[in-house]
Amino acid sequence: MMGRVPAPREIDAPTMEFDVVTAPLPIGRTADDGWRAPQHRDGMALVLSSAVSSGIGMLFWVLAARLFDPTVVGLNSTAISAMTLLGSAAHLNLGNAILRFVPVAQRRGRIIAGCFAVGIGVATVLGIGFAAGASVWAPELVTAVGYPALIAFFVVSTPLYTVFVLQDAALTAIKRADLVLWENLVFSVLKVALLVGAAWLAVDAGIAVGWVVATLLVVAVVTSWLTRAVRTAPPPPVVHPVTVRDLREFVGADYAGNIFWQAAVFGLPLVVINLAGPDGAAVYGVVWQIAFAFYLVAIGMGKSMVAHNAAADRAAADRARRGMERKVLTLIVPAAVVTALASYPILWVFGHTYAQGGTLLLVLLALSAIPNVVTNSTVWEARVSRHRAVLVGLPATLCALVIIGTVVLVPMMGITGAGWAWLGARPWWPSACWCAAGWSGRPPHRHDRQRWCQDNSSVATSSSAAIIRTTRCRGRSPARARHSRTARAGWDLGLPGHDRVKWCQCVRSVASAPFLEISGNVAAGRWRWICCRDTTSGAHARADPVIAGGGAGATDSALRYHSG
Repeated sequence: MMGRVPAPREIDAPTMEFDVVTAPLPIGRTADDGWRAPQHRDGMALVLSSAVSSGIGMLFWVLAARLFDPTVVGLNSTAISAMTLLGSAAHLNLGNAILRFVPVAQRRGRIIAGCFAVGIGVATVLGIGFAAGASVWAPELVTAVGYPALIAFFVVSTPLYTVFVLQDAALTAIKRADLVLWENLVFSVLKVALLVGAAWLAVDAGIAVGWVVATLLVVAVVTSWLTRAVRTAPPPPVVHPVTVRDLREFVGADYAGNIFWQAAVFGLPLVVINLAGPDGAAVYGVVWQIAFAFYLVAIGMGKSMVAHNAAADRAAADRARRGMERKVLTLIVPAAVVTALASYPILWVFGHTYAQGGTLLLVLLALSAIPNVVTNSTVWEARVSRHRAVLVGLPATLCALVIIGTVVLVPMMGITGAGWAWLGARPWWPSACWCAAGWSGRPPHRHDRQRWCQDNSSVATSSSAAIIRTTRCRGRSPARARHSRTARAGWDLGLPGHDRVKWCQCVRSVASAPFLEISGNVAAGRWRWICCRDTTSGAHARADPVIAGGGAGATDSALRYHSG
């Protein structure tokens, strides 16, 4: 049933205000525009950055093994691994919060600085705690360098590494993911150069110290540039209010889900070594490093999707996710199939033992990366929509299936059972993830009720005001009503409840009014009314959804939620 538009009248005490945005909305427009689309271009930059870091990182450790005694390499690698672990734990997944909120925040610098400050504080505490208790969990480090040097190393290195990780997210959030590639390239080359210098000077601690010095130089340069770039950057085209509560809720759910994911990725080797022994763990470790490169492709593309669709509504985020899946599968499927077919020659490079025991394992893990694209993209879309149940539920379920499957299958099949566990947890995930991504009913977060109604119609009227037509959904489920004849011509506002306004259709004027001044209040009952006034002619029109589209002439105009 079409809603009746009442006679216009003035509203004396508006409680809601809206601003008119005349710039094109950037949401949902680059989901599948080719590899040159900003979302996919930045995603490829992040994927290449990971590839460069991995390739030069392997060269770094090959040179370290050639230039230093194995005992020295072992001590330095232990210190670097501990620093990396502590720094990764200290950033609390704030990098994903930066990706999600900075693109739509009015005060982007404050969010970035706050996340950096929290990460530095947590990293400092963890670094001091690890160094203070090193006599228990790393006595060899204490014996080699002593307490003062060890404490100084972790107090400096752990916060630096945390900032190093967070600034990659900040660069991606301000749409400069290309700089992440150059940053990691410079860092990788610099630490190799410092490694060679330390070997020439015969400094035993040069491996770890050179790593920290390279991190310090890169962090200093990038953070300095980032501060100026954020200060001078124009405001985002779409601004959403961001509160401490928003950040806390998002980070809490995202961090919980990440713990489950890290348990599956980095905790499974502990399960394997207890079930298959050190030899089996060695084979699994080498094979997993090869297969995990395919997983990193989806992670890099997902970060770019969040940064470029932070302002997207549900439909636009879904389009962006599907576009991401198509692009990642274009890269993953051929590479995974080739790796599976050439698994024996690839592992033969590492030795006969690895080729003999890990060929089938590599086939299974490489193929598991294909359905992982859907799982991974669904989690990244949940970050855009702030759907906390998906952020926690999908990684937790996957972690349980993989670990339980490994515990059951490895005693029966050897380390190949771990590969079957990874692959066996995947086949039903695509349909489950697509269902999770297409949820209906109540929006996942209160801010999702503040929807955008953008007029893409070419219909013109003789009036200077925007006229909104609405329909009420009485007793129907949203899924059925969405396919009704009336609903097809409009846009889903995502309002909660079956008896609220669900869709609006905007018929906009082509008059020369510069903008519409819009205010409104809550009338009696369950309806919320909007009063639209053309500031040029003074004409009025009443409309009745909460969020209405309007403007004059420009087809890309929309309304931006300001307060309410």
